[in-house]
This record gives sequence, C-alpha cells and structure tokens, in this order.
Amino acid sequence: VLALVPFACGAVWLARRRLGIGPAAVLRAIGPGLAAAVGVVVCAGASRLAWPALTAPALTCGILAGVAGALVGLRLAAPTVWTQVRTLASRLWQRRRLGAAPA
Repeated sequence: VLALVPFACGAVWLARRRLGIGPAAVLRAIGPGLAAAVGVVVCAGASRLAWPALTAPALTCGILAGVAGALVGLRLAAPTVWTQVRTLASRLWQRRRLGAAPA
C-alpha cells in the first residue's frame, strides 16, 4: 500500500501540470481526504496496538476506531466537508426511517 503513495503523488502532480491547476488548489482539494486518512491511521493504528489479536472483535473495534478517526479528522481539519457529511447522513437516516427506497 505504501508503494502506491509515490505513484499517486506523481499522478496528481502530472495531472495538475497538464490541467494548469496551481499547487494551492491541489492541496485544498486533497486536504479533506488527507485529514480523514490521518484520522484513520491514528485511531485504527492505536486500536491495533491496544488489541493486536487477529479476531473478529478486534477487527470490528479497529474498523469502528478508523471510522471515528476519519470523522474526527474531518471535523477538525475540514469543517465544510464535515457539515456536508452530517447533512448527507441525516438525509439518509430520515429516508431509512420513513421506509423510502434509497436513491
């Protein structure tokens, strides 16, 4: 997985140059994803260190910790995206409660 990071960075850099997009715009665009990824790494990594067993409960705990970390990362570093995620989740929850078919 770590071998893909340099490849992805190179692809973004080449696409940025080809499309004429400035580095600041690229950083603004990938910022929320980086914030979420850092949150996942920190929280799921801490869960893995605290509970290193290879069991279903440990995996479930790691997954939930990773989701929580992503949400905290978005809340702290990308509040606009956090608001969009909350709005979308709220709409989906209301739709599910009302029994409507998902769109």
